[in-house]
Amino acid sequence: MFFFQHSYRRPQRRSFPSSRCSLESTDEPIFTVRTRTSFDGGNGGPIRRRSLHKGVKNLLSILGKEVGTLLGTYNASDYRREGKELHEFPQELCSEQASSIITVQLSHNHIPNIPSLAVERLVSLRVLDLSNNELTRIPEDFGKLHSLVQLDLSYNHLTILPDSISSLRFLHTLSLRGNQLSELSNGIAHLTALRKLDLKSNFLRELPASIAQLDGLVELDVSQNSLVELPKNIGGMTSLVRLNACFNQISRIPESIMNCQQLVVIKLAVNNLTHVPHEVGYLPRLSWFSMSSCPAALPADLPRPQVVDIPMSELKMGRVLRTGVNSTIHSAKWQDEQVVVKVFKEVAGPSGSAKDEMMISAILDHPACTRALATVTEPQMALVMKEFPGKPFEERDGHRQDRVLGATGMPGKPIQREAIIHAANCVVSGLRHIHSLGICHGDMHAHSVLVDVEGGASIHDFSTAFRYHPEERCVWEPVDVRGFGVALLAMVNRATEEEEDIRALAEDCLGVNPMERPDLETIAGRLTRISYGKFV
Repeated sequence: MFFFQHSYRRPQRRSFPSSRCSLESTDEPIFTVRTRTSFDGGNGGPIRRRSLHKGVKNLLSILGKEVGTLLGTYNASDYRREGKELHEFPQELCSEQASSIITVQLSHNHIPNIPSLAVERLVSLRVLDLSNNELTRIPEDFGKLHSLVQLDLSYNHLTILPDSISSLRFLHTLSLRGNQLSELSNGIAHLTALRKLDLKSNFLRELPASIAQLDGLVELDVSQNSLVELPKNIGGMTSLVRLNACFNQISRIPESIMNCQQLVVIKLAVNNLTHVPHEVGYLPRLSWFSMSSCPAALPADLPRPQVVDIPMSELKMGRVLRTGVNSTIHSAKWQDEQVVVKVFKEVAGPSGSAKDEMMISAILDHPACTRALATVTEPQMALVMKEFPGKPFEERDGHRQDRVLGATGMPGKPIQREAIIHAANCVVSGLRHIHSLGICHGDMHAHSVLVDVEGGASIHDFSTAFRYHPEERCVWEPVDVRGFGVALLAMVNRATEEEEDIRALAEDCLGVNPMERPDLETIAGRLTRISYGKFV
C-alpha cells in the first residue's frame, strides 16, 4: 500500500515544497513530486504547477488510474495523443469504454481515416481535434456525433464533406483551413449554433447562398481561396463581428453587408476590388479595415524621406525580440547604429502584402510613427527601423487587452494621468500625419501603440494600412478614431484614479455613429484642454 507524506526541505535556492511517496515498510522515497507556485496575471491568483520526472510518469502508467487520479494527472474523459506518430485511429476509441470520453486530441499525427465504429462509440464527444493529419475523407455517418461542440479538421487532405455534418446542431466552432475543399453544400445552413467558421486556404470559388442563414455566426475566415464574390445575401449574418476575405479574387462588396451592424473587423486586402462603398466605412463598430493591394486603394508611391534599399549583408543581426504570424522582429546593428529589423516570413501576410507595408512605412516621417531607415528585398524582405524604447501597450506587464472589441479592464501596472495624456497626444499627432498623407492605419488599437516607461508613444505595425483618395478622408479617418478610442479606453481602465474627462473623450471616439465622432483635430484640442485641467 502507498501513502503520501508531505514534507518541507531546508530552504535552498530554487527549492519548492515536495510530496514524498514511499512504501509502508521503508522510509526511502520512491519519487518526489515538486510543486511550484506562480502568479497568473490574467486571474490574479496563484497556480500550483506540478513537474513530474519522466521516470515518475512511467511509474504512474504501471500503477494505473488510482495514483494518477490522486495526483490529478489522469482524466478519464480526456483522451490526448497529439504528436505521437500515430498512423491509424486509436483502437481504444472504438471500444465501449469510449462512450464517456468528452475530449479527443489527436493533432499532428498521420491518421488517414476515422472508423465508423469510433463514431458510434464516442456518443459523449464534445471536442475533437484531428488537425495536421492525413485525412482524405470523413465517414458518412459522422453526423451521429450529436454532442460535438468543437471540431478541428484543419490541415488535412479533405476534398468534400459528408452531408451528415449538417446534423451537428450543437457545433460551435468548425475549422477546415488548409484542406482541398472546392465547394460547400447548402447543408452548412443547418449548423445553427455555429459561432466560428474557418475555411482559410482551400480551393473555394464560391460560398453557398445558404451560408447567410447562419445569423449567429461571429467569425468567418475565407481568406486564401479563389472566391470571385461574397454571397449577395451576406447581410443575413447579423451577428458577424470578424470577416477575413483577404487573398481572393473578389471584385465587389455586396450592398447587403450594411446589415452586418456588428462588424468590427473586415479584411479584404489583395483582391480585385475597384471600389469600396463609403457605407462600409460608416458601419457603426468598424475599427479594423484593410484593402491594401486592391485597385480601390491608391498606390503607395509617395517620396521616401531618406529611406534607402540595402542588402541583408549590411545588417549585423542580433537576438529575436518578437515573433509574429508573418514576421520576426530582431535587434540589429546597421552603420554602427542600433536598429530594429522586421523580417517577413512570406511576401503575403494575414492582412496584406509585405511590399505594401514596407512602402507605407517608408513614406512616414513623424516622431510618433516608427521611423523606417532602410528596406531589404533579397534574400528576404525586411524593414529596418529606428529603435524605440517601448513595448506594445496591450502586452505591457504581461497583460493583453481585447484586440478588437474594446478594453477589458484587466489589472496591470497603474498609469498616471500625465502619462496617459502624453501617450494619447503622441498617438493623435501621429495619426494626423498619417491621414495628411491620405493613409488609413486600419488597425489603430492598443497593440499598435508602443509605449515607453515615461508615457511616450509611437504608432507601429502598418500591415493593414492603405492609401485612399483625398475626398475619402471623412470615411476612413473615423475608422482610426474608433480604434484610437479602444486604445485610450484601455489606458483609462488602468489609471490611478477615475479620469472622467479622458474617459468621456474615449467614449466619444467609440460612438456608433461615425459622423458624430470627433475628428483628429478636435481630439487634439480636447487633449490640450484636458492637460490644463479643463473638463471637456
